[in-house]
Amino acid sequence: MLKTTCIRMLVCGASVLLAVTIGSAVSETETSSNCVANGLVNVEDGSLPLPSGAKKVFTEDFNAGGNATDQWDVVSGNWAIRDGALCGSNGALLVLKRELGSNLRVEYTAWSDDKSPCDLTAVLGSNGGLQPGCTFQFGGSLNSRNAICFNGTYLIVQEGGTFPGGIVKGKKHRIIAQNNGHDLVLFVDGKLLIQAHSFLAGPGALGTKAGFYIYTSGAIDDVTIYALQEDAGVPAWRRTRRQP
Repeated sequence: MLKTTCIRMLVCGASVLLAVTIGSAVSETETSSNCVANGLVNVEDGSLPLPSGAKKVFTEDFNAGGNATDQWDVVSGNWAIRDGALCGSNGALLVLKRELGSNLRVEYTAWSDDKSPCDLTAVLGSNGGLQPGCTFQFGGSLNSRNAICFNGTYLIVQEGGTFPGGIVKGKKHRIIAQNNGHDLVLFVDGKLLIQAHSFLAGPGALGTKAGFYIYTSGAIDDVTIYALQEDAGVPAWRRTRRQP
């Protein structure tokens, strides 16, 4: 079982050592204290400041109604705009039709009234599916797992004894998922939930779209997406270790 302090990777259920061997990617996972130390998190209030140079490229509150397919490509499941929210069910995945870039930050409100909530998950750097892409899983595996996945590889997983909690039925969670090209961070309700680091998560390794995944049923609202500059907020010592 992976813990939030380890640096191992799990690929599609294969052994940890095999994952490292075949992936040959320089990757790290980091604890909350490391996230504060590297400057991503505000030490005073624990917030996740908007990186310098961030540009707002999309915002939507769904109050105007319309069809989900007006701005989004439905990949799977059922999606509809109802009561001022984007509602998904039955293994629902969709991505924006617009290309926004690989280094992105999405802020959104999400909730589920399902008796078995599962996944209020963001996908960044997609080409229209889960791979390529960075998946920021909140409340996955029937609300027993939080994880960050890069191009099909789990970089870090919280489950079992390391699972701090997930979706609270009926609660409107405020979620931030961010990839600045190296640091992949998931913030929920004003707190750092999970973070990973990959030197290969920048442009060229990912697509340029953003989307959402809901396994059972849930709703998305008040979405704002920012395009981030490459290496925004990344210390110089990390930039020097980037892979070619």
